Amino acid sequence: RTLIGKDPFQIGAIHAALDHLFLQGNAGARCAIDIALYDIMGKASGQPIYNLLGGAFQKSFGRLATMPRAEPKTMAEHARGLLDRGYTCFEPKMTGHLESLDADADRLEAIIEAVPGKCLVIADPNQTWGTAKDTIELLLRRFAGVANLAIEQPVMYHDLKGLAAITQAVPQKVVADEAIQNLATMIEIASHRVADMVSLKLGKCGGFHKA
Repeated sequence: RTLIGKDPFQIGAIHAALDHLFLQGNAGARCAIDIALYDIMGKASGQPIYNLLGGAFQKSFGRLATMPRAEPKTMAEHARGLLDRGYTCFEPKMTGHLESLDADADRLEAIIEAVPGKCLVIADPNQTWGTAKDTIELLLRRFAGVANLAIEQPVMYHDLKGLAAITQAVPQKVVADEAIQNLATMIEIASHRVADMVSLKLGKCGGFHKA
């Protein structure tokens, strides 16, 4: 009822109506609506979505592969296989304190040794590396001179102070993911350099418009 008869090109007004319908949550459902609206607009105008979003800034991209947890040797072999298939960025999942941070470091070292230095390896502990102190100690002890390593959301989503401490203390790039709960936290992360990079997911943001 909220959407019936609405002009899909008035997507800002549609999102405002959805904001009044539910203030929080339902990001996945909103994302589906948002993508459908952009699909309609693109087909009606004969334009790709990137033109509807302001035009193409970059047209060529590398390929990122998410890698499941395994033993270091297995993960290194997996990385080499992905490299042969044209992947240029690797995001291995970590075990964190469920096993040990040094076990994760062993995995990362194996992958880093298996790929060229121009390839970025993004460790993804999914909030399982404990405190900022734990993360900083590990990175400075095991990866002080490694330039092609980044760390995605090592601490809990609500620990913005801890994430900022890591960003300031280590040479690697730090990526915020689960910490981005809404536009307000995104602004805080960017304005205070809580992280060097962010991972935006359309399903979590509520679609292209909100992202």
